[in-house]
Amino acid sequence: MMLSYVAFFLLMYYAPSLRVYLIIYWSYICFIDMSHVNGGYSDRWPRAWTMMLRHRYTGLQDYLNTAIIKTADLDPSKNYMFLYHPHGIIGLGLLSAVGTEGVGPTGGLRNGPSFSELFPGIFASVATLNIVFKVPFWHEWLLAHSFVSADKNNLKKILTTAGRSLCLIPGGAAEALNSHPGSMRLHIKNRKGFIKIALTTGCSLVPTIGFGENELFACVDNPEGSWTRSIQVFAMKRLGFSVPLFKTFMPVVDPAKPLTMVVGAPMDVEKVVGQPSDELVNSTHALYLSKLKALFLEHRKECGFEHVEIEFV
Repeated sequence: MMLSYVAFFLLMYYAPSLRVYLIIYWSYICFIDMSHVNGGYSDRWPRAWTMMLRHRYTGLQDYLNTAIIKTADLDPSKNYMFLYHPHGIIGLGLLSAVGTEGVGPTGGLRNGPSFSELFPGIFASVATLNIVFKVPFWHEWLLAHSFVSADKNNLKKILTTAGRSLCLIPGGAAEALNSHPGSMRLHIKNRKGFIKIALTTGCSLVPTIGFGENELFACVDNPEGSWTRSIQVFAMKRLGFSVPLFKTFMPVVDPAKPLTMVVGAPMDVEKVVGQPSDELVNSTHALYLSKLKALFLEHRKECGFEHVEIEFV
């Protein structure tokens, strides 16, 4: 994303003849093009076109040692909300396994088949912050790879459109501050917005765990109550995203363990008319957390995290 800004301003500086066009383009993606909050590119051809060039991503999947474990079949005629845990710094597991699908020269991940091969017919868009769609050039990359805004109305639109599904990281920026190796501290105890969306749209919830996501970056210790955490929380509330503090000058991905995305069985949710009651939201949320914990306990040894405990905060 930063490289996009660098490229844009370098063009502004070294190509004065393009400045007017670049300003018009940036104004267009910031104020006119609202594709990201209107379901993204609903046609599959942009995604299909990028799939043809996915060999360029195999280096990422090989480096992260990405793999997907499927635990149940999914009906492509239904709408699904894949909920990825933990957030990590930037959710590289979700990005490499779904956002770029990890399609290599043989048609799948180095460690097995890709997401589209495991779940044929599932057209899943990844929801992310609205602000990233204002970044020049990155805007087109995100839309071409089926990324969409995490705006509530946009999520509802996608989940009520036939053949569409969604990937969401409910922990958000707050959970990114808990990204430390050997931990699985999920900021989800009071996150119930995704439950309300599921109840109003009738989509099925699919718990998904990225084993190894928190191992990718080495961040400074920031326990609750520390000055470090206080400053990060202050910045997060003002900026809308968290600011990680790395132990090295530049963040360096260090995949000490394979990055394995375990996709759980869908949890069907009955659609309600109007606003769901607090009692229904709370009971559905509790049921989801129990299924998420069971999925973690079932696969943690297989993925090399038998000594890690899951914690909901």
